[in-house]
Amino acid sequence: AKDDVALELNDAPTTSPVTLTVSEDTHYFFSSGDFVFNDPEGDDFVSVTIESLPQNGILQFEGQAVIAGQTITSQELGKLTFKPAHNESGDNYVQFDFSVSDGELSSEIQTLTFDVLPITDGLSVSASLKASGSHISDSIIEEQLENLSKLTPSTSPTNDMDYLVTDGSYDVSSLNGDDYILSTEQPSDERLVGAEGNDVIFGGASNTQQLYGDDFGGTIAGNDILIGGDSANNVDFYAGLGDDVLIAQDKYATTAYYGSGGIDTAYVPGKLSDYNFTKGSGSASSYDFQLIPKDHDNTHQFYDVEYVVFEDGKYSVEDGELVKTHNIYDLSIDVNLHDDDGSEQLVSVIISDVPEGVEIHNASKLPNGSWSVDVSDFSSGEVTLKVESPVDINPIFTVSATAQEFEDGQWVDVPKTATAQTGSVFVSSVDPNGDNKVEGGSGDDVLVGDIGGYVNSVTPGVNYNIALVVDTSGSMGDYVRDSQGYIQLNPDNTYMTRMDMMQQALKNLVTSFASHDGVVNVSLIGFDDNIDVSFPVMDLRENSSSFYELLNKIEGNLPVGGGTDYDVGFSEANNWFGSRDILSNGYENMTLFLTDGEPYTSSVDDALAEFDKLTNTYNSEVLAIGMGSDISTDYLKFFDNTNVVSLEKVPGMESSYDVFSFSNRYNLEGQEYTTGNGDVYVSRGDLVLKADHGYAKWESSKFEISKDSSDLNFEVKMWKSDFSWELFDSNGIRVDSGQLSGSGKKDISSEGLKAGSYTLVLTHVGESGWYGSYAYLDEVSITEYVFANVGDVQIAATPDELEAALQGSETIKEIANMGSDQVFGNEGNDVLFGDTINSDFLPWGVNGNPDKPADFEDGSGLAGLKTFLELKNGTEPTDLDIYDFVKENHQIFDVEGDNRGSGDIVDGGAGDDVLYGQGGSDTLIGGVGNDILTGGEDADIFTWLDGDLDGSTDSIKGFDVAEGDKIDLSDLFADATADDVTTILNNISDSAQDTESGVSIKVENSAHEHVTIELDGLSAADITNNLDNIFIIKD
Repeated sequence: AKDDVALELNDAPTTSPVTLTVSEDTHYFFSSGDFVFNDPEGDDFVSVTIESLPQNGILQFEGQAVIAGQTITSQELGKLTFKPAHNESGDNYVQFDFSVSDGELSSEIQTLTFDVLPITDGLSVSASLKASGSHISDSIIEEQLENLSKLTPSTSPTNDMDYLVTDGSYDVSSLNGDDYILSTEQPSDERLVGAEGNDVIFGGASNTQQLYGDDFGGTIAGNDILIGGDSANNVDFYAGLGDDVLIAQDKYATTAYYGSGGIDTAYVPGKLSDYNFTKGSGSASSYDFQLIPKDHDNTHQFYDVEYVVFEDGKYSVEDGELVKTHNIYDLSIDVNLHDDDGSEQLVSVIISDVPEGVEIHNASKLPNGSWSVDVSDFSSGEVTLKVESPVDINPIFTVSATAQEFEDGQWVDVPKTATAQTGSVFVSSVDPNGDNKVEGGSGDDVLVGDIGGYVNSVTPGVNYNIALVVDTSGSMGDYVRDSQGYIQLNPDNTYMTRMDMMQQALKNLVTSFASHDGVVNVSLIGFDDNIDVSFPVMDLRENSSSFYELLNKIEGNLPVGGGTDYDVGFSEANNWFGSRDILSNGYENMTLFLTDGEPYTSSVDDALAEFDKLTNTYNSEVLAIGMGSDISTDYLKFFDNTNVVSLEKVPGMESSYDVFSFSNRYNLEGQEYTTGNGDVYVSRGDLVLKADHGYAKWESSKFEISKDSSDLNFEVKMWKSDFSWELFDSNGIRVDSGQLSGSGKKDISSEGLKAGSYTLVLTHVGESGWYGSYAYLDEVSITEYVFANVGDVQIAATPDELEAALQGSETIKEIANMGSDQVFGNEGNDVLFGDTINSDFLPWGVNGNPDKPADFEDGSGLAGLKTFLELKNGTEPTDLDIYDFVKENHQIFDVEGDNRGSGDIVDGGAGDDVLYGQGGSDTLIGGVGNDILTGGEDADIFTWLDGDLDGSTDSIKGFDVAEGDKIDLSDLFADATADDVTTILNNISDSAQDTESGVSIKVENSAHEHVTIELDGLSAADITNNLDNIFIIKD
């Protein structure tokens, strides 16, 4: 018999397909429960083998990429992760194969599938409000053309809504309905009639356009839009009844605007300041008013129109006058969705905090007072909306944009919203030069601690030494003419010469001197190219013998003749001010300089030297007055210091030298770089760049410019050339460049260059299809200039005006004191001033800006900027005009050496801010973000607070150890011990690295949070040698 033997067989485990879900851009951490494991014998789940890899996303084990066939124990499955590719989502997003094992046998292979749920990654929004850069009518025209694109054109009118095209016809009329009429084929003349309904009519004739909103009788009501063409000679708008819109597109077309019943609004190209305004005569047939372009003769005449809209504002018509009611702004909104897979969509854009009376074009007003923008408008990027705001409102809008994931026709995930606020200018309205707290919003704001300006004070009479330096050259014998060209007469009916006029003014002036309640010493100095008279009088008194003798000298000892040498007169004045009696008396020195001509060019240098001595050695105030209507201020302005306006070039005093002459054909004086058949060489004193295909480039050797404000000049001769030039400074930073195309000679200048080393790079590319193209240069030169202070010259003066300068109790204008302010930017990229803006160096007279008025005074502060903008724009500036200009040009308002102001606290808050402490000992706190901090005059403290170690880079300008400037880091290391302080300072010292502009240091805490601080003008050695003097680590 045989024994029975029982065999135990181990069956393989089984598994099933698995589907898991993970959210977009997140990791999925596996567990043993994610894999189905069934074993007939009840064996334990031991491991998973990854049989194949997913095609998308990242499958990792312990942070390393999984490989096909890799086995992972069930206890370690928590270290297995999967993350979908960035911003990708979808059902059945990815699969990979796996099997499970009981330690001996493995299951069949099954598939694991991931569904990836989309999430809203978020979005960002920015908003800015600026003065309008285009006409609001552009958006109206654009909207109506968009409406036209959805309609089918026809030439036959019906009683329904029609889109009629004229096909060049003269007379086209619609019937009932809200119709469109579009002039096509540009006839010479046309008459387009809307008739009944709310019609839109586009004129297009080349000569005369007559556009009627209703019938010829003006008896049919309708709210019509009449749009004149942009190339007609004459346009006539007939609005008819209803609230109509009349849009002119051609500033130079003779245009008539006929309103009627209702509220009619005319849209006129350009700004009001572009036109001269004339009020009508008041007769029944006369226009109410007319506008004539300042650069043209054609008229815009208005009849029964209630509103006129220009590019820069909306005006109501009141008694034939234009009164501004609304400012026009551009609201720019940019929304950025943080999603690359296209599943995230913009849901809404809402504009809130909109004051009553403000209208936003191409947006819809909501019942709660907010406005909604159609999200489809953002399909091509930034959206700019026109805003009409009442003149007494300075709007600050909040813009909220909301996005949500959209997949398979359904909204998924939670919507996310981002907000932004438009910027504005903030200054205290109560005691604006006092100790104020000024706070910004969440937009990109401009904050000003004080407004600056002047206060008046009265001082008692003072004693004077006065030099009367008067021109006796031949031209002083010229006759004096009035504005009509007629010769003026003296009291005895003889013809008046310039000398006669000056003698009478001088006698009146001397008489006023004699009655002055202080002591007045006077010296009469008559000059041409020699001294004709030099007559001093000490303690001038009325009815004294010296008084009459001086009057006689003025009357009889100023002979006319000779040339005009300023230096002769100033030299004699210096001799008098330097004499023992005058030099020792301590009186106020004043020079009255009267002339009718320009100096010899050869003597200007000597005259400037004598004027400098007069000003700086003898501290004389010099008042220059030009005699006659034809005198130029080109030279005279350099000889007045009563109100120094700026530093300018003195005409005729420039000098030039060549930096590259190309005189040696074997010396390129630089390096060449070419492609194709390009070539660079020197020939007959010219640098030649040639290329028909490819390019020819020349990079100069380094050259030096020795004086600031110099110009680099060269002439290029081109034939079929695309020519470009670039100028780099010693740090490799491009400071200027330009491009030219074609043929011919071109003069090129790079102006106002600072002293230093430079490299010039020239590139020639031949125009396509041409053979033998080239660019030639014969030399590159530097022009240096002589600069001098420019004063506020008077071209005409009366004895009364001169006497007013010497009143016994004179009124003195003093710059207002400024308070100790707290200026907080809060959120946004702000510009902050601890004190006032310095408006002394506004860009008068350049780039189309107005010339500086004769009565504009330095130290005017915010009021000075308002004056500048009013003259520039033709209207009183709005807060947004001020905001825009300061935001774009903030550097010019911080003037080195301006010590006005008190100790302020300037805190940027969150954002990339620019801080100016200015005068006084200030505390500057950049806050979170990449900030630029300029302390200004006096000892300033630059402070970093807890939370500011955000990995940003902050820059300090003008840090001065000798002046007592400090960097306060104590709030970052509140619990630092003495040993900690030593360690922190050593770490800062070790981190110091020299940069192109100064030194960079790194401040880091024990958690490795850090901020980088760049200090312009210092070196690593300055930091290392002054650690204790610069840094405050512990209070």
